[in-house]
Amino acid sequence: MNETAKHQNPWTELELEYVADHYGLIPTKQIAHQLNRSERAVYTAATQKLNQRITDNFYSATELARLLGLPKIGRIVRWVEKGWLKGKKSPICSGQFKFWCFDEEDIVECLRQRPWLVDFRQMLQHYFRSIVKDEWERDRWYTVKQAEPLIGCPHAVYRYIQMGWLRADEGPAPGKNKWIIRDSAIKAFLKSKPHLQHRRSASSSSMRKYKMSVGLPSRLTITWLFQCPDCGDTIKVVAPPMLHGPQVRDLFLEQHTNGQCSHGTECLIYLSQGDYQVVPSLTKSPF
Repeated sequence: MNETAKHQNPWTELELEYVADHYGLIPTKQIAHQLNRSERAVYTAATQKLNQRITDNFYSATELARLLGLPKIGRIVRWVEKGWLKGKKSPICSGQFKFWCFDEEDIVECLRQRPWLVDFRQMLQHYFRSIVKDEWERDRWYTVKQAEPLIGCPHAVYRYIQMGWLRADEGPAPGKNKWIIRDSAIKAFLKSKPHLQHRRSASSSSMRKYKMSVGLPSRLTITWLFQCPDCGDTIKVVAPPMLHGPQVRDLFLEQHTNGQCSHGTECLIYLSQGDYQVVPSLTKSPF
């Protein structure tokens, strides 16, 4: 279809509805391509037939605050300042100040990444409310106080966050209460238990220093005796004293019996920065 035909075809009700829903939200060129019209024709239809400006499909800070159930638009502006929500100043002015305007796609991205910024119960029935509800059902979130009974360590959650053991995101509240912990982060923390490993390492280190200061010997390793389930050989495994038998056994099986025995008659297991590692087989005893 040539350009002349594009201008001459009358607008259908369905086409005008499409323009009304998308003008200002997606490029005019894309609308023109979808409707097989010229960009000038789309602009004319929007401004003359629909009395619509390109900024009409953007949300102002006032309108967005109303939809999200926020009492003041100041929160919206703070989100922009923190980089949580993308926004720009509109060419439309209110007195000497320009309006903020926000694209729907940027609002959705903000709500998916930080749904705890709004109170679901205060939101109006709108598409944005369904976004927050979906995120709650997918991966719930808690404040530090709410997370304490779930982790089972009262008054320690904030320290776990500071140590980098528990993943948390910044929320709108000030101080310690600003941290938000998602359910997936709590599950990952309880599975890895980095606080227990740190506690054992710190306790062992402190005890060794104390014994050395008073002239007492300190136990550095324990020798375990295992029978390899693959080859049947009896193996000596030397491990740090803070490891329990099941841990030493699991590490030995994981590192040395994965379908092919790679051990000698003796192995050494040690801890490095909280991770279990196994030194290659030794031909002679280290003692």
